[in-house]
Amino acid sequence: MNTRAHYQVAILGCLFTVVLFGCSQSAPSTPEKDASGDSQASATNATETAYTHDQLKEIRKSDPSKYYGLLGKARKYDLKPIPQPTMDGKSVLGSAILAYHDQHRQYPPATFSSNPDGPQFSWRVAILPQLGYQDLYDEFQFDQPWDREANMKLLAKMPKEFETGSEAGKTSWRAFSGERVIPGNPSKSIRGVIEGVRNTLLFVNFGQGGAVPWTQPDVTVYEPDSCRQALSQGKDQAIPAILASGDYVELPGWIESYQLGPMLEVASGVLPKGSIAEGFPN
Repeated sequence: MNTRAHYQVAILGCLFTVVLFGCSQSAPSTPEKDASGDSQASATNATETAYTHDQLKEIRKSDPSKYYGLLGKARKYDLKPIPQPTMDGKSVLGSAILAYHDQHRQYPPATFSSNPDGPQFSWRVAILPQLGYQDLYDEFQFDQPWDREANMKLLAKMPKEFETGSEAGKTSWRAFSGERVIPGNPSKSIRGVIEGVRNTLLFVNFGQGGAVPWTQPDVTVYEPDSCRQALSQGKDQAIPAILASGDYVELPGWIESYQLGPMLEVASGVLPKGSIAEGFPN
C-alpha cells in the first residue's frame, strides 16, 4: 500500500474513533436500581412526597426533628398584609395596639384590672384610649366587675373597630391567654417576641360562633393541640388575625392546630425568621 493509501486509512480510523467517543458520551445512562427495583431518581422523588395532616401530626409525636425538617421544605402560603382602614400604614386595631405598647412597654394583656386585686376587663377595654375613646374608657367603673349593671350598660357603646358582624355588643376579635403567647398575664413586650413580630400572631378573629361581649375578659387558655378548635370558622373560611407588627392578615381556614400553634407562640422553635407563611403542607 502506498503512502497516500496509508494516510487515508489513518484519517478514517481517527474519524471512526471520534464518532464512537461522541456516541458513548451522549447515550443516556441507565439509572441504578435499588433493592426494590426502583431507580435512584424515583427514590429521591419519594422523599419529596406530600404528607397528609394526620401523617405530619404522627411524625411530630414520634420524631420532632424530622417534623421540623419537613416544615422547612413545605410550600409557602402567601400571607401578605391586607389593606384595611389604616393609621400610619397599620390596621386601626394594630395601630392602637402598638400605641399601647409605646406607652406601657408591653402589649395589652388578655385581661387587665386597674389595680392588682381589682375586677378583670378585656384587652379591648384597655386600648380604648389609644383607639380614640378616652371618654368611653372613663365611663367604666373599674372597681366593679365587667358584668355589673353600671358596666353592662356600656356594651351598647362598643366601638366600630371591634364590630365583626355579630349581635350588638359582641365581637369575635379575641385573644388566647397563657405563658407561651403574647397576651399572657403578664403580657409580653416586643423584646419577648423571639421569632419576630411579622412571624407571631397577637389577636385572632374567632368567627361568628366565638363572639363574646366586648368588655368580657378573654380567658381562653392557649392549648397547642386544640387551639384551632377554639375558632368557629369552617375549612373554607378565612381567619382574620393581627400580627405583633400591627399588620392585618388572613389565615387559611384549613389550618390545623399544629400549624396555628407555632404562630401564636413567642418562641415555638418551628417557624424560621422572616416569614409567618412557612409550614403549611398541601
